[in-house]
Amino acid sequence: MSTTYKRKTVKKIMPNNNLNNQNSIVIDLSKYRGNNSSAFIGRLQGENVRKEVKLDNLDTQNQKINVFIPLGTTSFNPSFFLGLFYKSFKKLKGREGFNEIFTFTFDEKEIDIIKEIIKENISEALRYAQNALDDFNNGFRF
Repeated sequence: MSTTYKRKTVKKIMPNNNLNNQNSIVIDLSKYRGNNSSAFIGRLQGENVRKEVKLDNLDTQNQKINVFIPLGTTSFNPSFFLGLFYKSFKKLKGREGFNEIFTFTFDEKEIDIIKEIIKENISEALRYAQNALDDFNNGFRF
């Protein structure tokens, strides 16, 4: 028995204007997720986004950065997270410093269970980043 599902076209929604105030920078990830994908995956893909949004330059500006996760995202893989944010995480000396600068927001239409899943993905990625930083600080170089 087979089931046919119709694909729903999802319009990529830009973050609300109130997120982009004079004291914060918004990184909208909408255009970096594949058209037929609901996940952010791959360290190389994260590194490519980092280059495109010029995050190395933003890291020097000492401003709050709001990362907007688009509607329909179902996964934020630790490998993508590390590719995109590990250099910032390291520069900010860990999770506490990272959380002072970076916040993650969702489209207001996103359902709560998906928000919780993505928050868990980000929490896991932060743990991976902290472990990598601890290893680096303890003399383990890969």
